[in-house]
Amino acid sequence: MSIKPNFFIVSGGRSGNVSLHNYFDEHPEVYMSVIKAPGAFGNKEKAYNGMFDTKDKKAYLNLFKGTENFKIRGEVSHYFHDEQAAKELKAFNPKAKILIVVRNPIDLINSHYSNISDLRTLGGDTIIKCLQNLQSHTQGRLLSDNLRYAHYVKLWQKTFAKKQIYIIEFNELMSNLPREYSKICEWLEIDNQFQPIFKRHNPARWNRDEKKRKSVIKNVNKVPISFRVFLKKKLPKKLQERIRKKLNKYFTIAEGTSPIDLKTKAYIIKKYEPEIKALEKLLNRDLSNWRK
Repeated sequence: MSIKPNFFIVSGGRSGNVSLHNYFDEHPEVYMSVIKAPGAFGNKEKAYNGMFDTKDKKAYLNLFKGTENFKIRGEVSHYFHDEQAAKELKAFNPKAKILIVVRNPIDLINSHYSNISDLRTLGGDTIIKCLQNLQSHTQGRLLSDNLRYAHYVKLWQKTFAKKQIYIIEFNELMSNLPREYSKICEWLEIDNQFQPIFKRHNPARWNRDEKKRKSVIKNVNKVPISFRVFLKKKLPKKLQERIRKKLNKYFTIAEGTSPIDLKTKAYIIKKYEPEIKALEKLLNRDLSNWRK
C-alpha cells in the first residue's frame, strides 16, 4: 500500500512556507517531501510549480516511499488559492491536516514586488502601478488570488473539518517562533517540546539578473525528478545549504524588500479593507494591526 502524506502547508507565496518546511523537516516525527512545492494537485495554470501529473500520482507518492515510520508526512505547495486543489486533496486524503498562514497585504505585496522582477518590469516602477496594470498577467492574478483570504479560507473550511485546519497570522508566527511552533506540533499530535533551529529561509531578495535565473531554473527542471530526489537524499544538508547560499548571492543584489511609502501603504489598505474585514469576521479575531 502507498504511503500518503497527511500534512499540507498550502499558504500562498511569501508566507514563510520554506522556513516552515525546514522547521518541520527537522522534527524527528515528521518527514517533509525532499522536493519542495511539488504542486501535484489542482489547476496547473494556477500552480507555481506543478511538477507532477494530477492523473498519475505514482511519482508523487514515491516522494514518501519508505516513510511509514513517521507520524507526519508533509509537503508545502501553493494550493491555497486553488479550489480544484482543495477538492483533490480531500479526495486524496480526507483525514489530512491543513496549515494556512495569512499575511498582512502590505508586507505580502511588498515581498512579492521585491522578489518577482516580472511585477516590476511588466507592472510598473511602483507598487500602485503594478496593482493597477497587472490584472490580466499571470503573476498579477496569482497575487490578487493570494489576497482573497476570506474567500479561500471559507473554501478550505467547507472542504475539511474545522479541527483539520490550523490558521495563523504571519507576524504572530514570526514574533515568537518557539511558542507558535510548539502549538502547531500539539495540533499535529507530535512532540511539542522539540525545537528546531529557527533561522530564516528564503528571505525577500532583490533579483540581480532575472533572465539568467530563469535560464538556470529551466535547465534544472530538465533533470529527471527521480535523480533530483536521489541527490537531495544523498547530499549532506550542510552542503545543500552552501549551494543554496551561493546561488542566492549570485542571482540577487541584497536581502530585504523594496522601500514602501505611506501613500502606497494607504492605497493597499483602502484596496483590501473589505477583504481584511471579511477575514476578521470569519476568524473572529482582530486584524487592526494590518491597517497600520
